[in-house]
Amino acid sequence: MKKKILILVTEAAYPKVRNSLKDLKKYYLFDFYISDLKKNVRSVFFFKIISNIFFKNEYLCCLDFYKDKQIKDIILFSLIKNKIKIIRPILAPKARHLFKEKKDYFYLHKLFKQPKIIINFIYNIFKKFIKHDGYILAGSYSKRDVKNNSGFIIYSHSFDYENLKKKNLLKDKKKKINKIKKILFLDEMMQHHPDYEKNNLLVPINYKDYLNEINLIFKKIFLLKNFIPEIAFHPKSDKKYRSDFRFVKKYFNNTIYAIKNCDLVIAHGSTTIGIAAVFKKPIVLLISKKMKFTWMEKYVKTIGKHLNCKIYYTDEFLKNINEINLNKLIKSNSNNTSYINKFLSHPKKNRKYAHLWSSFHNYIHNNDDS
Repeated sequence: MKKKILILVTEAAYPKVRNSLKDLKKYYLFDFYISDLKKNVRSVFFFKIISNIFFKNEYLCCLDFYKDKQIKDIILFSLIKNKIKIIRPILAPKARHLFKEKKDYFYLHKLFKQPKIIINFIYNIFKKFIKHDGYILAGSYSKRDVKNNSGFIIYSHSFDYENLKKKNLLKDKKKKINKIKKILFLDEMMQHHPDYEKNNLLVPINYKDYLNEINLIFKKIFLLKNFIPEIAFHPKSDKKYRSDFRFVKKYFNNTIYAIKNCDLVIAHGSTTIGIAAVFKKPIVLLISKKMKFTWMEKYVKTIGKHLNCKIYYTDEFLKNINEINLNKLIKSNSNNTSYINKFLSHPKKNRKYAHLWSSFHNYIHNNDDS
């Protein structure tokens, strides 16, 4: 008889998590608990979980993808903690958590204007009492709670890496040498990025100025004889946003294809940089001078260190756009092993476990107390 696993997940992450778990359906049944559910998605109810835990306890363990817990989620966690093992998968590690706003006068002023920030601050105090029994890590770039963890750790790889494996895109194939070079910009919808808005991180450049800087870069590349500017849009961008970018070939919901077939990748801090790293593409990171001395500049420079790549201010990059300089960037060596190990595939992962959940299944199979 198949055993049941409880999955705690947000509505936004639900499709990705559900699809990734398909490989385990022959071994387990899954109950999804979606605390912030708004759409008509099948989800088990709070009281049904409590009833199951205390009267039948059909659950083998719990996979907790839900990082930003509300009060009722913290209560649920506390109630089931002593009944089953709760494992925290970190399968899309990011460096963004390091870059919080300074707790200065302006921050305190904003606290009084935005009560939501105060509520989040209180939630964060409660979250410190949340202790998982173990973690599944997709990279060695661990957060503080993982480093202080006394439980078990399972090593695996990220959702993006799994996607590339399943599409058989990790094998090195000889690329055709084309006279026309493709320069791809990875859009992250900077002024409206969900992560920045959720964490109240102010992007230090207004949209009009940002758009002008990026479009000037596209136009200058467009005017070169043997180069094509391209942009791969953020999956949550809308038609109006996408229409604001000019002199550029556009990709939407086809980012992997665009990265695989380009010659040079330009970005700020988009997480899809990881795909470019796997494909061994030369990468250039851009920072606007209006981002100087801000959390955004620090973030981009940190990613640049992990990637071991060149970083330019946008005006500096614009001045240097010509065939000679672009060809030099295209031919530059891209040693992205460090980035891959930190954010895409843990270096301690057992290579015989091919799929994302293989090492988890092996651990559960060998440590099943029932």
